[in-house]
Amino acid sequence: MDEMLFCRNGENGEMTLPLAIGRDENGRPLWLDLAAAPNILLAGYTKQGKSVAMNAMIASLMLLKGQEEVEFIFIDPKRAELAVWAGAAGSRYAGGESEANAELDRLTVELDSRLSGLAGDPRRKYPKIVVFVDEYADLMDYGSKKTAAFKNIVGLSKAGNAVGIHMVISTNRVSGKVITKEIKENFPKLHDAALLCKIENELKHALDFIKAEIKKIEKMMLDIILSNKEYKNTFDILTSMKGVALINAAAIIVFTDNFKRFSFNSRKICTYWGVTPFRNESGDSIRRGTHTSSFHNNWLKAILSESVLCAIRYNERLKTYFLRLLAKGKHRNIALNNTKNKLLKTLVAMVRDSKTYDENYVSVPPTCAI
Repeated sequence: MDEMLFCRNGENGEMTLPLAIGRDENGRPLWLDLAAAPNILLAGYTKQGKSVAMNAMIASLMLLKGQEEVEFIFIDPKRAELAVWAGAAGSRYAGGESEANAELDRLTVELDSRLSGLAGDPRRKYPKIVVFVDEYADLMDYGSKKTAAFKNIVGLSKAGNAVGIHMVISTNRVSGKVITKEIKENFPKLHDAALLCKIENELKHALDFIKAEIKKIEKMMLDIILSNKEYKNTFDILTSMKGVALINAAAIIVFTDNFKRFSFNSRKICTYWGVTPFRNESGDSIRRGTHTSSFHNNWLKAILSESVLCAIRYNERLKTYFLRLLAKGKHRNIALNNTKNKLLKTLVAMVRDSKTYDENYVSVPPTCAI
């Protein structure tokens, strides 16, 4: 595998057929050399970005390589995704199945001619041809007999690299009937270990960058909280409960304006967080079950969900409460929602009373004087 298979922006001048395939963690274009690939299969379901990826590859290659260097062939059985390139300088467009079949036949004749010329002069160089095929599955026969078009695609991908012919094909039918053994053998992007290693390293590098950025943001959040005496006091109380960390504590402080909003009304706060159960009723009709408010903040509820999952592992009081609900036959989701409600109400009471969490605290009902 060519060492120049991947590179970052500014290094693509050494590539023979540079294709833009995305951006790195710093927003710089990431390139792939099609000549080193030497073919690419874009496979994925509808709306997963195959057409966007293919058009980005075409545009980047056209921008960097003139028609004297590369001939573009667009094969578009549906006359849809590649139609925008019809008439582009230095290109041929085949729309519809009949034109697609004819163009693949012509390319196969060109391949045979180039291979014959190469046999006579092994040092001979040919102009590059890049073939883009959208939804190649439309040109296949799903029966036992393969179509001539499919055989042409396999033949071009198998021998084309030797004489400067490269292919980029796509399909939204991710199955063994479409991504056949012949396709896998001639489109190494599917299984090339060196490529997968490079992709894994790129993703790991990007992930490490994202993790480092998250740590920076969390430090900034913590610095802001600790620089304010009131925020710090509330933060210390909230995080004294196991399961409540920086993100949830900061969210509570921000969205309640450090409890100036909602005035320590735990029901209103729980409703805004989407964990207050309401009966299903309309007028005089009362239906079975409960629901939560549709006006809640989805993000707050999501991060509270993560907090309660941690809390029921390490907080014995909440764990006991959760297991008791399950023992009563409550659905797990309902039991989790009720536990979120209890956790949030406990946090509100802790801040209201300026008390850190006490695992051994026992609530004693008030006595009435006679």
